[in-house]
Amino acid sequence: MSPSPPDPAPEPLPGDDHAARQRLPARTRSYWHLRGLLTGLVATAAATGLFGFLITGPPAWLRWTVIGLVAAWTLLGQAMIAPPIRYRVTWFALSERELEIQHGWLVVSRTVVPMNRVQYLQVERGPLARRFRLANLHVHTAGGMVPLRGMDDPEAERIRGRISALAHLEDDL
Repeated sequence: MSPSPPDPAPEPLPGDDHAARQRLPARTRSYWHLRGLLTGLVATAAATGLFGFLITGPPAWLRWTVIGLVAAWTLLGQAMIAPPIRYRVTWFALSERELEIQHGWLVVSRTVVPMNRVQYLQVERGPLARRFRLANLHVHTAGGMVPLRGMDDPEAERIRGRISALAHLEDDL
């Protein structure tokens, strides 16, 4: 009995070619810094209200320690440390067959979405993102949603149109 032939090598993913990887605009870092700062201020205010005034059981030093930790994590972690790491790690690559996205900062995720699995696309712009001329592209499949956050606004629309054409999605508008 002769050994079976080896399995053919899998086709490379779009992101395996470093030249095909597309980066986010540099202003995305500033957007993430400011968004992290605003989130940190809201979280610190909520922690101060909850632990500083509403919960009176634990000793004051423990309540203020919790508030300090919340403030340090959200302000330092989310506003200062995360944005440059996130920016360096995030990229996307688009081919005729699939979209590949890598994102994260503490946990880095690399997701491949085959075009034949795309169900619909959504471009989202919040007030702060609009100020920075940025948008978020959400790629929806039967298995869930894959986000691509912090894209240049016209680029998000262009990529949405390209994926829509490659995935053969109908535009009902």
